[in-house]
Amino acid sequence: MIITFPKQMCRVFLAVSAVLISTVSTGLAQQSKVSISDIEVFLDNGTVNNRGDEDNAIDGNINTVSFLTNSGELNPNTVSLDFGTAVTVTRLRVAKNGDTDGTASGAPGLAPIDNMDLTILFSTDSGPLESRTYQAVSNLTNGFQGTELINAGTVNSVNGTVDNDHHDFTADGGFYSLTFDPVSATAVAIRFARDAGDTAGFTHYSAFEIEVYDAGAIVPTLTEWGIFGLILLLAAAAMFRVRQVNQKYSI
Repeated sequence: MIITFPKQMCRVFLAVSAVLISTVSTGLAQQSKVSISDIEVFLDNGTVNNRGDEDNAIDGNINTVSFLTNSGELNPNTVSLDFGTAVTVTRLRVAKNGDTDGTASGAPGLAPIDNMDLTILFSTDSGPLESRTYQAVSNLTNGFQGTELINAGTVNSVNGTVDNDHHDFTADGGFYSLTFDPVSATAVAIRFARDAGDTAGFTHYSAFEIEVYDAGAIVPTLTEWGIFGLILLLAAAAMFRVRQVNQKYSI
């Protein structure tokens, strides 16, 4: 005589197993690029300092570029990206030339690559970008899901800064990403200043593209334990089916 479980118990087992597998699953964020409605470059005192071709940094074309600030600029500047409305954002993605000033003069031993000190900012205000209040993002982290790491000295999670950014699109494998705690913002900005250790003081930021991404949605992906549990579940279901067939045809 072959012993089998009632169908009701099988259904309960399958349901419980499915819940168990879902609890040992993880997920990857599937983010979307945020639409940027305006770009502005300005000095710390709020004076607009657009170069005139700054739209090249947000036109979706990696073959266009802007140095963002005017020729001969020596002071820190901020480039701000307006969303036109509040959006929950968590990632900045940038393609830039390591020779940010185009003069072939950089840090000692690194020329023509230049070192730039960054602060990643956001605003919740409306109105002209240069007149808004900005604050540093929190928990700034290098890269996105282990990829697109910025080539820099340090990424500081506490104050939202990056020291000695010398990332180069060609030499360092393309875009860099910086992620941070999700925040509802109307604009995200990068304050950039030339590192004091460089042999030239020109403060430009040669950007091919600057992108911002939303918080996205978590798409479940099974961990190793989840896959193992799924195999056990399928094996158990097959075993139950075989027992039911054997019971049906046994005498």
